[in-house]
Amino acid sequence: MEEYLREFNYMASIAELEFSATASNSGIDFEWSGFNDSMPNFVNETLSRIQGLKNQNLSQIFAQVKEKLLLDLKNFYFGQPYVMAVRQLDKLLVNLSFEQNDLKAHLEPLTYDQFMEFL
Repeated sequence: MEEYLREFNYMASIAELEFSATASNSGIDFEWSGFNDSMPNFVNETLSRIQGLKNQNLSQIFAQVKEKLLLDLKNFYFGQPYVMAVRQLDKLLVNLSFEQNDLKAHLEPLTYDQFMEFL
């Protein structure tokens, strides 16, 4: 979604409007910030573009993001041990997230068609 909205968010940032989406344990958190007079239009346009996401051909974006995520997951273990420990601490204590190798194993076989079924 971030890649899909990158150009739109860039134009919004010029007008000092910002949007972010964060995955959490309870779902996806959306956050908008900026000036009040522009905010209703910005929120409506953002939500319209998110709804239109399913009707777009995102196979190229999917392939690029998947490749980068797999590379990041692979390279995680080449980092300094203290850096890896700090990054894992939050996941272990708060998020109860998957370990990097588990994430990589689940992401590798995922296809674009399977991804689109989630939308």
